[in-house]
Amino acid sequence: MSTIKRILACLVAVLLSLNLFAEDDKKQESKKKDDWKKKFNTGVSLTQSSYSNWAKGGENSIAWTIRLDGEIGKTCKNLEWDFTSLLTFGQVKAEKETPRTTIDKIDLDGSLSWKFGQYINPYFGAGILTQFSTGYDYKVSPPAPKSKFWDPAYISQSMGAKVKIKNIMDHQLGIGLKQTYTSEFNKYTDNPETSEIEKYKFETGIQSTTKINAKFAERVKVLSKLEMFSSFENIDIIDLRWDTLVTASLTKYIVLTLNVQVNYDKDVIDKTQIKELAGLGISYNLFD
Repeated sequence: MSTIKRILACLVAVLLSLNLFAEDDKKQESKKKDDWKKKFNTGVSLTQSSYSNWAKGGENSIAWTIRLDGEIGKTCKNLEWDFTSLLTFGQVKAEKETPRTTIDKIDLDGSLSWKFGQYINPYFGAGILTQFSTGYDYKVSPPAPKSKFWDPAYISQSMGAKVKIKNIMDHQLGIGLKQTYTSEFNKYTDNPETSEIEKYKFETGIQSTTKINAKFAERVKVLSKLEMFSSFENIDIIDLRWDTLVTASLTKYIVLTLNVQVNYDKDVIDKTQIKELAGLGISYNLFD
C-alpha cells in the first residue's frame, strides 16, 4: 500500500501545480455559464495508384480512411458534462488482394463534473472502446481473424479529480473500474493460470485520461488522447493507449493528416504497439 500512496501523492502534486500555474480567467468562465459546446468534424482521405506498362513494375492499389470525431457538452452554474466520440475506419486494396483493414476504432466517453473550484473539480466518467469489423493477422496464410466488433470490448468507469484549462487541456485522474468482454478471441480476458476459459475480466485500479485540443498558427490542429490504467493487483504495470491526430490545413477543406497510435497491454502482447498513418484528404467542420 505504501507504493500506491506514493503514486497518489505524486499525482496530486502534479494536479496542484497545474492549478497554480493556470491563468486566472474567472471573467471568461462566468460568461460561459449555461453555454452549449458543440464540435463535429468529418475527414476523408483517399490514395490511389495505377500502372500501365510501367517498366519498373508496380501494383494498382487504393486506400481510404474516414474519421468522425465530435464533442458535445453543457456548462451550468455548478455542473459541467462532456461527451466525446471518435469513429474511424480505413482499408487498403491491392490489385490481386481482398480489402485489408488499416484502422478501425469506436471510442466513446463522457464525464460529469461538479464545479467547486475554477480548475480542479470532482468528476465521474465512463467510456466504451471497441471496433467495427473483424481484424486479421495478414502475416499468415490464409489471414487469421484476431478481433471483431465487441470482441474485445472495453467498458470503464472512473471517479476522482478533473483538471480543465480552458478548452485546450482536460485531465482526469481517479479510481477506475475496467471491464473487458470477449466471445471468441479470449486472449484479452483469459487467465492462463486457471483451467477455465474466461470471457470476462474485471479490474480495479488507478485511471488517468488526458485530452489535448490545441491549434497552432490557425492552420495546425492537434487532437490527442492519452489513457493509462494500472490495476491494484499489478500497480507497477501500466496499460496505455495514446491516439494523436495532427492536421495541417492547406485550404479550407484540404488537409494533411498524421495519425499516430501507441498501445501497450501486457495481457495481450508484451511489446509496445505502434501504428502510423499519413495522408492528404478532405476535412469539414459541421460545428466548431
